[in-house]
Amino acid sequence: MKKLFLAILFTLGFCSQAMANVTYFSDNFDNLSAWTRNPGSSYAYVSDNNLSFSSGNYGGDIFTTNTFGKGYFNFDYRGTAGIDGGGYFGISTGLPGSLSWIAGTSSTYSTPFNLVNDGLFHTYSIAFDSAILGSGVTAAHIMLEQFANNTSGLATFARVSVTSLPVAAVPVPGAIWLFVSGLLGLAALRKKA
Repeated sequence: MKKLFLAILFTLGFCSQAMANVTYFSDNFDNLSAWTRNPGSSYAYVSDNNLSFSSGNYGGDIFTTNTFGKGYFNFDYRGTAGIDGGGYFGISTGLPGSLSWIAGTSSTYSTPFNLVNDGLFHTYSIAFDSAILGSGVTAAHIMLEQFANNTSGLATFARVSVTSLPVAAVPVPGAIWLFVSGLLGLAALRKKA
């Protein structure tokens, strides 16, 4: 009985750790109600639960209304193949304000992470920390834009979220695998007894 109790406790401990990812923000782009447009100019539009842009911009096109300290920005991105310029993700203290681009597609403005422009959707989970914006900065807005190129629809974002841990590109919850292995362990213990 003691072995059975320990096996259950072990399984529950692993399952609870696997499910500890906290979602701070999530948007499937039904509209732009969770976002603030750049007051200078904004070209963002929503179509079929995707965010696209009718033209390029500089300094951020749209910004999350909420701010975040650090976490993972998770999103699907599709960039038009063969284009130098396209989608960018960054953080900003204001709307706009002091900013840092974290992921992008242009060879003329490099970023720590490169987004793929091949006409297909790719899933990303990229860490960010508002502290990179300067001493004393504890929170920042997520910002998105289509950089530089004035052709409509070159950058498309979908299924965005901010979480405490990275999100798997193919969502297979680790807790399920741990739970199943725990059940198999319990069955083996029961068979021995």
